[in-house]
Amino acid sequence: MAITQVSNSSNLFAQNGTRVIRDGESTASGSGAAQTDKEKAEELQQQFLGILLTQLQNQNPLDPVDSTEYTNQLVQYSSLEQQIDTNLKLGNIIDSLQVSSSFSAFSYIGNDVEIATNQTAMQDGNADWTYSLNKGTDKAEVIIRNGSGQLVYKENLGAQNPGAYNFSLDSAETRIPVADGEVLYMSVVALDGAGAEIDADIITNVTVDSVETGSNGAITLRAGDLFFGVDDISKISRTNGGSTSA
Repeated sequence: MAITQVSNSSNLFAQNGTRVIRDGESTASGSGAAQTDKEKAEELQQQFLGILLTQLQNQNPLDPVDSTEYTNQLVQYSSLEQQIDTNLKLGNIIDSLQVSSSFSAFSYIGNDVEIATNQTAMQDGNADWTYSLNKGTDKAEVIIRNGSGQLVYKENLGAQNPGAYNFSLDSAETRIPVADGEVLYMSVVALDGAGAEIDADIITNVTVDSVETGSNGAITLRAGDLFFGVDDISKISRTNGGSTSA
């Protein structure tokens, strides 16, 4: 276990909430929906044309369809055809943007990211979090559990000043075996002099292992068994020390 104070500020720039995508979660197919819309539009087009031809074939020779009305019907048919063509082109543009976004996401692989969540993954025998305290405390206790709620690690860190701290846990220090990639949950219990609980913000620090693109174009990043979206990331940093905000 290693703990280092990294800042005197309690502000982690943490986002409220987090979205974790778990393995096996089903998603709707965007391309399938687009294909269905296309088929429905083409069917509507054929129905419109069929009604127009039937009307012409069965009109009364002594009382034919008014030319103005017939022209309006042709204009409506032309507008429908143009709208279908426009929708198809927009669909192609969206597909192209999704492909471009997927390629951009591949640059995350191998980089360290920060996510506003108390969850992290054991990677290469190490689990890493950053937490902050908005007040000083005589006793700060760290509790780490696995996905089943089993106690993995517990430690009284003693007195701590307000600020941000990095907490790193080695797999050799855990009470029970933790597999590489396994998701862990961290909580920090700290009390002030009056015995009131002090708020502790927590973010996780993980390395992106892979990027996955669903059939609907949604991009999912993976760090061990922890899944998350690009919009969950609050900071990106290269492993060589260079960093950039996301």
